[in-house]
Amino acid sequence: MIYIIKELIYGHEKFSPELEKNFQNYYLQSILPLIRFAFLLGTILYSAFGILDIYLMPETKYYVWIIRFGFVVPILILTLILSYKPFYLKHYKFINFFSGFVAGLGILLMILLSKENELGYFYYIDGLNLIILWMYSILRLSIRLSNLLAFLFIFLYTIIAVGIKNLNFSHPAFLTGNLFFMVSSAFLGSIVNFVWEGYSRNKYSQFQKIRYLNSHSLRAPTARMLGLIDSFSNTIESNKEIKTINWFYLLAESGKDIDKSINELNSYLTEINHLVNNNSDEISTEDLLFDEVYFVDDDSIVNMLSKGIVEKVCPDIPIKIFTSPNVALGNLENSRDKIILLFLDINMPEMSGFDFLEVCLEKKLKPYVVMLTSSIDEEDKLRSFSFNCVIAYISKPLKPKHIHKFLNSWV
Repeated sequence: MIYIIKELIYGHEKFSPELEKNFQNYYLQSILPLIRFAFLLGTILYSAFGILDIYLMPETKYYVWIIRFGFVVPILILTLILSYKPFYLKHYKFINFFSGFVAGLGILLMILLSKENELGYFYYIDGLNLIILWMYSILRLSIRLSNLLAFLFIFLYTIIAVGIKNLNFSHPAFLTGNLFFMVSSAFLGSIVNFVWEGYSRNKYSQFQKIRYLNSHSLRAPTARMLGLIDSFSNTIESNKEIKTINWFYLLAESGKDIDKSINELNSYLTEINHLVNNNSDEISTEDLLFDEVYFVDDDSIVNMLSKGIVEKVCPDIPIKIFTSPNVALGNLENSRDKIILLFLDINMPEMSGFDFLEVCLEKKLKPYVVMLTSSIDEEDKLRSFSFNCVIAYISKPLKPKHIHKFLNSWV
């Protein structure tokens, strides 16, 4: 029980900092339509309840309308419009918190202005309970911010009810009931909020696993197979001869079909995760004359195939192969005076490609890096281009057209 209460107060355990940042972006995009609906619904209901003011607050209705239509409703409308602006995406937590506070504060001010002979004196507390459920459920504030707002509303209502209205003397049972219902609304709202975010986090975690399996675990052997097929097909003089070897032709076609399916699945997962394909980050290398070519990949078969492709197109350029990223870094340090084209894999057991690039930055090594990887994950691509030394991102296997592109001066 203590664990459950703690979870409802502090919320879910966070992912790692980098993954948490990606999750927050994903989460915002997934809940943004609901948040806009919350502002729209809040505006409609807040305005519609103005009709009740005529009957429940007959003596103070004009003051209540100033609060309702001159203060709260304009802010809700403004926030709805603002939700379509880039500024909102950066500060949506603060903006939503402020909007929720304004909506609740409006009800509290109405209660403060109400007179004991008006029905609103007793019934407008229900409006505050609606605001509490609204902010927990569809406004999508974090559980901590929602708890903070709920506490503020309960605290401010207690001050008004006890310190100004003296309900503890005049209507103690009414005050007790109101506080009980407010605390209950906050408790139920926190459960809804907690379950909703937990579902979103679990869904995001599952998508991450599927994307990794599709983009890395499944595509790595497929890329290796396609590389072997390309290498073998280069030894056959024409497509006609390939088709005479029926088993090889079927293998080649099957490999291409598998790769096509993997890419289609990755595109679907990318769309679900609200990522945008970006193919415009490549840097031209036409004017560069590279001294050496490095391949850094823990897969020796892929290295052998890639080296064969380069030697076939550019037989004179020096090539070095490294299955160990640390050894490659040592060679880079000893070759600072050379212009090096480095083909780098991402997923290596000794050191990831991104860690490799971080070390290059720390040691001020400046190779021209082409990410040559089995990963077709768009997040990997975006992260790769965040490093200035990365000039291109290529999915395995390496092909002659890539060599013509980067080593044009040697062809």
